Amino acid sequence: SISRRAFASFRRSPSILALEPAQTMAELANKPAVTTRGTLYAMHTTSCSRRAICALVEAGVPFDYRPIDFAKREQKELAFLEIQPFGKVPAWVERGGSDPFTLFESRAIMRHVADGSPLLPATAKGRALMDQWTSIEYSNFTPPFMPAYYDQLRRSLGAAPNLEAQAQAREGITPTLDLMEHTLAESAFLAGESFSCADLTFLPLFEYLEVSGCGQLLESRPAVAAWWARCSARESWQYCVSGRVAERAV
Repeated sequence: SISRRAFASFRRSPSILALEPAQTMAELANKPAVTTRGTLYAMHTTSCSRRAICALVEAGVPFDYRPIDFAKREQKELAFLEIQPFGKVPAWVERGGSDPFTLFESRAIMRHVADGSPLLPATAKGRALMDQWTSIEYSNFTPPFMPAYYDQLRRSLGAAPNLEAQAQAREGITPTLDLMEHTLAESAFLAGESFSCADLTFLPLFEYLEVSGCGQLLESRPAVAAWWARCSARESWQYCVSGRVAERAV
C-alpha cells in the first residue's frame, strides 16, 4: 500500500481523465467528471508510460494522471520510491474495488487494466498467443533495439549518430520482424483478427523505428508496415503521442 505522505507529495500534480476508445477529442472536451479507478504516475513522453496510457484508454478505464518530472528527479524522491521502488515510470495506484493496491512495470499494468476489455482475446488460444507476443517483444525485440533507441535520444540532444548502434539494432530486431511478417500475412493483428495487448506492447518502440535508423526494415515487410499503419492510426495511440493527456490538467 501507499502512505499518506506519498500521496501528499503529489498533490500539486494535475488530475487528468482518460478518454474512452469510442470517444472523439471533441467529445472528450465535454466529458463530465467521473469517479476514477486509480492514478497513473508517469511521464507521457516515455515509451513505457505510453504503453500504460494506451492500455488504459483502449480499455476505457477512467484514471487520474500524475506527471513525474524527470528534470526535478521526482522519480528518485522518497515519496515516489514508496510507489515504485526502482524509481522508474509508470506506476499504477488502484483505488477501486475492495482491495486497493499498487502496481508497476508497464506490461503488468497493461495486462491488468486490460482485464474484461477487448484488449484480451476471448479464447484461450488467443490469450496464449497474446502472452507469447508480449514475451517476444520483451525478450527478443526490445533488448536489441535499445541501442538505436538511446542513440536517437542522444542525437536529439546534439550528439553525432552512432551508425554501429543502428546497424546492430537492425540486425537484432530482424528475426522478430520476419516472424511478425509471416503472422500478419495471415491475420490482421498478432493474436488474431482483433487488436490486443499483443499489438499494443510493440507500439511504443515502433514509434521510434524511423528516427532510430530502422524504418527501412518495413519496406520489405508489407504486412508489418500495413499493421503499423492500422495500429498507429488508432485514436488511443494518437492520444498518447499527441501529448493531449497533459492538457487535461485541472
